[in-house]
Amino acid sequence: MISTVTNLLINLSKAIDGILSMSNELEELFNSIFDNKVSESWQKVAYPSLKPLGSWILDFLKRLQFMQDWIDNGAPPSFWISGFYFTQSFFTGVLQNFARKVNNINKLLNVSSKFQLILYALISYLFLLIRIKSI
Repeated sequence: MISTVTNLLINLSKAIDGILSMSNELEELFNSIFDNKVSESWQKVAYPSLKPLGSWILDFLKRLQFMQDWIDNGAPPSFWISGFYFTQSFFTGVLQNFARKVNNINKLLNVSSKFQLILYALISYLFLLIRIKSI
């Protein structure tokens, strides 16, 4: 994702300077930047988002910093769940690590069912808040 964004921006800069010819993809990127939208070529390789370009870039940089901090300093004490591209795989990994550590399937199933219950309650609460705000 980073290489796609970087390469397209470098090529767009070269096309604006006249070094490269302006392809349809680069023209679409230019128009997207002008309109403060995330380019289709970036959306193909990025996480789903409805944010305008400025907010998307800030969010992208925060995600990169989160991952870099994790690499540099080890696992953080808490995780930015919405910062992951595929949160289900993260939760699966957490449960697998817990199962290896505990080495007891009954405890794992108990934790998994409690987690699902908490997640369901949280989602229900968020939907309730959305309904109240729309009234």
